[in-house]
Amino acid sequence: MMITDPLMFSPFYKLSQSIEEGGIAAFKTYGVSTWDMFASNPQAHKCFNDAMVCTTMLIIDVIMSNYDFSSLKGTLVDVGGGVGVTLNEIVTKYPHLKGINFDMPDVVSSAKAYEGVTHVGGDMFTAIPQGDSFFIKARIGMDMLMLTYFDGWKERTEVEWKRILEEAGFRRYNVIKIPTTVSIIEAYIE
Repeated sequence: MMITDPLMFSPFYKLSQSIEEGGIAAFKTYGVSTWDMFASNPQAHKCFNDAMVCTTMLIIDVIMSNYDFSSLKGTLVDVGGGVGVTLNEIVTKYPHLKGINFDMPDVVSSAKAYEGVTHVGGDMFTAIPQGDSFFIKARIGMDMLMLTYFDGWKERTEVEWKRILEEAGFRRYNVIKIPTTVSIIEAYIE
């Protein structure tokens, strides 16, 4: 529905211009950032959040059947967790975990209440809640969508992830390839 919504699709008409000239297609279309457009257009923001839930629902079963969260303890923080659908699936299957769904305040304000999940609003580029484990979803295949709508979006190779993880203090990591367009990266501070 998001791609067929005229307001949400319109930045794609500016994508080639954006690539040639620089800048973000959504800004060239709306005159403001996508987040600012969402702030003044709750229906478009809901449409975007619903699309993120839909893409999560397409892969959550594969993630859950290919990754065992049982070894995690305490609190799992889903950074950029949207309205909490993924985290709800995890803590429902692994009730020994408590979850913090962390996303922008206007995103988590529309999230449903889930048992074992606390919704926290904030800016992940400023600070994230404390937890014992952290979960971040990045999807290959979403790159054109995110490139069109958001500044600074970039898909990363495993080599780039290794550099980022090492710079953040994660000296050891493991990439788990699963039969979707995502991989799971476990990263450890040691």
